[in-house]
Amino acid sequence: MQLSNGAIRNRAIPKGMRARAMFAVALCCLLPVSVAESAASNAPQTPAPASAKAPAPRILDKSQGYDVDPDSGVIAGGVQVPAIKPSEYSALGKLPDWSGDWAPNVAFMTAQNKSIQPPWNEEAQGKVKAYLAATAAGKPPATTASKCLPTGMPALMNQNHTFEFWFAPRRVFVFNEIDIMDIRRIYTDGRKLPDDPDLSYMGYSVGHWEGQKLVVETNGILPEVPFRVNDRYSIDNGGDMHVLEHIYLASKDMLQDDLEVQNPHALVGTWKYSRQFKRHREPFFEILESVCAQGHDTADAYGNIDFNFGSPSK
Repeated sequence: MQLSNGAIRNRAIPKGMRARAMFAVALCCLLPVSVAESAASNAPQTPAPASAKAPAPRILDKSQGYDVDPDSGVIAGGVQVPAIKPSEYSALGKLPDWSGDWAPNVAFMTAQNKSIQPPWNEEAQGKVKAYLAATAAGKPPATTASKCLPTGMPALMNQNHTFEFWFAPRRVFVFNEIDIMDIRRIYTDGRKLPDDPDLSYMGYSVGHWEGQKLVVETNGILPEVPFRVNDRYSIDNGGDMHVLEHIYLASKDMLQDDLEVQNPHALVGTWKYSRQFKRHREPFFEILESVCAQGHDTADAYGNIDFNFGSPSK
């Protein structure tokens, strides 16, 4: 019965009828879902779009000082090098003060060049004589330097140019004026020299601190990188070069690098020599940008770059 206000009068419904009514309502609610699910299961399936694959992790091996699972080749505990801790930054304060700009001690370098020559083998000695003879005749052979290629190691440490040393957690960076675009990285995170490194001009350097001395080993140097004993001559190393360095403060403002160079293709023994660098703190003493190819015109008949610093090429 309907009342005047449009409401439906509540009427008593028998218990059995109420239960059947509730079942019917539930069935009506569930039926569309069941039918939809059935239709979906019978319909042709469209494959879900493939999700973008995560980039493959960089796998490091034991030659780089990490604990690697022998079966999977993955670093134990994950594939990421652990994040740098704040304590690692604090520890930098305990290292020696190498701040400032370091210019070569030319007098010391000249004396070393006169008294200590590389122990050349017969083939290398022949190359040195041929290089000096060609230079004396006004026909200097082309070198990596004359082709505007990086100086490389260990010739980099033999140059008459300025350096800066920057300490960071797990790294020491060497900035140099002659190859300003090529930063030398020395890894100090405990890794070992790789057995089969990618060859480069700077090579692959790892180091550790022994008190106030930085001990550095370098391999992976390209065969064409020259020894470059001084500015008078340089010959390529031929490959398989190994360099050991002890870098330390010889005095408050004098940094010394003791080098030991081994090379089976050019040397009959270990070439041991040292270089010194004087600290400069003057505000005007700065590393300048040095871009070899800037200002050059052409190469001569011997492959050497002709430079023109007075005016641009026409």
